[in-house]
Amino acid sequence: MITRGFVVLGIILVVFYLVTPAVMITPPSYSREAQIAVKNAKSIYEALCRFEEVYGHFPTSEIPVELQEKYPQTNRTDSNYVLGQLIAAGLLESEDLFSIKRPIQSDNNTSSPEEILSAGECQFSYVSQAGKTPMSLSYGSSATPILLFPMVPNTEQFDPEYYDNQKYGGYYLSLDGQLQKSRLNEKGEGLLKGQGKITLFTFGEDTIWGEDKPVINHPLPYNGAPKDSAQEEKQSQEKMKNLLYAVILLAVISVFSIPAIKNSKLGPGT
Repeated sequence: MITRGFVVLGIILVVFYLVTPAVMITPPSYSREAQIAVKNAKSIYEALCRFEEVYGHFPTSEIPVELQEKYPQTNRTDSNYVLGQLIAAGLLESEDLFSIKRPIQSDNNTSSPEEILSAGECQFSYVSQAGKTPMSLSYGSSATPILLFPMVPNTEQFDPEYYDNQKYGGYYLSLDGQLQKSRLNEKGEGLLKGQGKITLFTFGEDTIWGEDKPVINHPLPYNGAPKDSAQEEKQSQEKMKNLLYAVILLAVISVFSIPAIKNSKLGPGT
C-alpha cells in the first residue's frame, strides 16, 4: 500500500511538472501584451527622435511643408494620421509597430496616404503639443508623457481592464524614452508618479506642463476589433486546468485498479 501511494504521488508530480508550466508559470496575459506595446513604443520613440532631427520637432497635426507632397495636409487630428508621418517620411516601415496587443490589425499597406495607419492599425494615444508648442526632446520635464496606452478614446482616462490588470491601469513612454506605469484615480485618470493626486495631464502652475494644455491625439475608432486576446488566454488556461485534473484522476484510478484486476485474475488461494 505504501509503495502504491508513492507511485500515485510520483505520477501526480510528473503530471504537474509537464502541465504546470503552461498553466501556473505563464505570466499574466496583461504583462505579456504590455511588453509587446512597450517594444513597439520604443521603436516609435526612436523614429520620433529622428523625425525631430529632420523637421525640428515631433509630429503634430500640421504636416511639414517638405512632407506634404507624400502626405497631404488634412483637418485630421487622430494619432493614426499624426503618427503616420513617421511612415510617410520613411522612418518606419511596418504598421505592426503601432499595435499595443495581439492580434495585430495592420495590413502593412502603405501604398497611399489614405492607407497609412487606417482605422484599427494604430492603438497608441500620443501627445503632440503643449498648447501651441510642438513636443520635442528639449521640452520641459523628462517625465512628460508622449506615447500612452491603453486609453479610453477621446478622454484623459486609461482603460484598466484592457490588459486584465487591476493594479496598474496605465502605461506611457515619457520624453526620456523610459516606460512608466501610472496608478489611476477613481476617474481612471493616470497619476503622475510622486506627485500625489496630480494627473498626467494636469496643467497650470507647478505642473510639468506649466500653463500649456497638452494636446492628446487618440486613435481612430474601430468597430471591427477581434475577440479580446486576454479572454482567449483565460479560456486556454481553463482548458489546460481541466486537462490536468482529468489526467490526475485517470492516474489515480489506474494505480488502484490495476492490482485489483490482477488479484481477480489470480483468484482466491493463489
